[in-house]
Amino acid sequence: MRRSPLRTVRQPAARIACRGQLQWLTSSPGISQELFDRFSFFAEYAAGCHDGVDCGAGNCPNVTSANTTTVAEFNSTSLYNQGVSGFVTLDHTNELIVLQFGGTNTCPKVDVDLDYDFVNVTTFGAASCSGCQIHQGFWRTWINTKNVTLPPVERAMAQYSEYEVVFVGHSLGAALATVGAAEFRTHGPNVTVYSYASPSVGNFELSEFISNQTNGVTYRLTHSDDIVPRILYDAAWMWFIPDYSQLSPEYWITTPSHVTPNASSIQELEGINNTEGNLQYGLRDGPEPAAHLWYIQNMTICPGPILSLPACCNDTYRTQELCELLGVQNLTAATGT
Repeated sequence: MRRSPLRTVRQPAARIACRGQLQWLTSSPGISQELFDRFSFFAEYAAGCHDGVDCGAGNCPNVTSANTTTVAEFNSTSLYNQGVSGFVTLDHTNELIVLQFGGTNTCPKVDVDLDYDFVNVTTFGAASCSGCQIHQGFWRTWINTKNVTLPPVERAMAQYSEYEVVFVGHSLGAALATVGAAEFRTHGPNVTVYSYASPSVGNFELSEFISNQTNGVTYRLTHSDDIVPRILYDAAWMWFIPDYSQLSPEYWITTPSHVTPNASSIQELEGINNTEGNLQYGLRDGPEPAAHLWYIQNMTICPGPILSLPACCNDTYRTQELCELLGVQNLTAATGT
């Protein structure tokens, strides 16, 4: 069987550093054109609306021109995955099995984002993960979602064993893709993750565990000063926020919003909690909705309203805390996280 041009090339293992151990952190200016092309391609999947191919207004030409078949769509409304949406698509052109998770566009999804207490996962899937703690909302949502999302993926894997399995998402969707793929890998499958604007998903030990998994690569993309990938890490000084970390490596898009980047404008940053990229900014820099909504391309191209965070400020005590923390009552732009 021919090798798809989009097949993932395993990158060298990331060097890991704790907070403050900057001597172990490394950065590389620019990435290969091959890697940039893959980031651009899967950004189209991350922005997909439904049926795996509908991105609206010609914004996803590579996905829409591929020979794709959607084998499952989901939009559950149960307790811990309210409104979680996505699809499983077979991409026969590029030999891919793609599981896409949608981002935050409802107040119940905001509640998942803000269920930030830690859950101990010293047994993570089929693996031991000493000291590992995970974001409660993301973990419970994945546990309650995987019985819907994984069966079509596993059936597709059985039928198309040569296809690459890819989990992809933006924002909340990226967090669920990261957690889901990491847990699924412990059962043996190779899974590649393309994560655009993911919040932190757990503590240092979990971040180290996921970063060092050998049966799959997690490509974690951030953009400029986007607040979503850094907010939980930045907020650790507050007594009610656990001590979160971010995965290694990070691929930091340095171009302004609404400017299409190229391979030379994305930096590869190795080391957990590397502060040379997105984490160099603090909470005082405030929310920057435009940076969150532009990851190589516009991530809000689907028809319909984009969620405005102020609409959820009175939804729960947790959303009230976040709105007060960010001064978001004065924020009129949509966040679409």
